[in-house]
Amino acid sequence: EWGTESPIYKVRVKGEFPPQAADSLIGLDLAEQATERWADTQETNTLDYGLDPARFGDDDSVLTPRSGKKVLPCKAWQSLDSIQLAGAVLAYIRGQMKGRTLARKPRVFVDVIGIGAGVYDQLKRAEDIEVYAVNVSNAATAEGYAKLRDQLWGATRDFLKEGGALPPESTSKDSSKLVADLVSPTFTFDAQGRLKVESKDEMKKRLKRSPDRGDSL
Repeated sequence: EWGTESPIYKVRVKGEFPPQAADSLIGLDLAEQATERWADTQETNTLDYGLDPARFGDDDSVLTPRSGKKVLPCKAWQSLDSIQLAGAVLAYIRGQMKGRTLARKPRVFVDVIGIGAGVYDQLKRAEDIEVYAVNVSNAATAEGYAKLRDQLWGATRDFLKEGGALPPESTSKDSSKLVADLVSPTFTFDAQGRLKVESKDEMKKRLKRSPDRGDSL
């Protein structure tokens, strides 16, 4: 679940002290503090979703909901094509909308690299959600980052520092994987002094699975 190089594995299985690596983007202590305040964090009248689509193989397609500062448990699917995934995502979101009075339509942010482009096109047809295309290989929109992917990971770290709450392991098996994904990446700086986050391929080598839940958040 965690990967033998994950800080969670080193602490909970091997009984070591929490590693405080200088090149760790999100520390284990920061992630665990976020899970501890989850029960006391109130949802708002908004829903936002991050969707990390995957075609086939070992990777999962993962949808992560967030209501204000509170991240809700992820939903994962395997081996769905773009049309099937779009239908499953829309049905899940509509299920979460029931019984809620929302201030606006739910917003869905889709990674459009690869299969994601087809999923995005399908979801755009729905009139009860707002859909946004995200290409993480684009240049960052804020100073201090090389690519948009680096910027989004940095923003996730800041979100947790500013009171963001993560679902604890007791909520679902996926919540355990989410924390493992978040504490996994390291970072460096390029020649211009911009932050660069470890690549997804390198993270996958250490976790022995794709960090789909972290990317979705």
